Amino acid sequence: MGGRSDLPALRNDDLTDAMLADVARAALAARSERSWVFTQANVYADVERQLHGVLFARGERAKVSERAVGLALGRAVKLSLPERTHVPKRFRAPDGTSQFARAASWQYATAELLEAVAAGLPADVAEFVQARAHASAPRAHSVPVASAISAS
Repeated sequence: MGGRSDLPALRNDDLTDAMLADVARAALAARSERSWVFTQANVYADVERQLHGVLFARGERAKVSERAVGLALGRAVKLSLPERTHVPKRFRAPDGTSQFARAASWQYATAELLEAVAAGLPADVAEFVQARAHASAPRAHSVPVASAISAS
């Protein structure tokens, strides 16, 4: 199938963060229409759907997808389960999560969804959820699952 396109194959460096931010927003919107809780793998699949049909140089599609997934998860809210045991500081990542937690199993939700859910919660819980949803951090932030799920 090679040689059927007159357009050059794209490389990771050809796409700006602004371009990939649009892909990330579209992927999150598509994912949040399907379910209110999702994983990194779900977002990756939606990013791939957004990039379907784009011609990339060999090995570049995965790099672009990883960048877009990172941008999408940076806009999402990471839902955290209560820790089962105390984890010493030396075994924690810079964002405070345990290094023993599997990143692939973390669950996320969109801030917009949590705001909508919070509208029907008691005032103290709603304020907590909204404060977490609007936190300005370069990474995804955590909201205890019990707070987010109690309204559903």
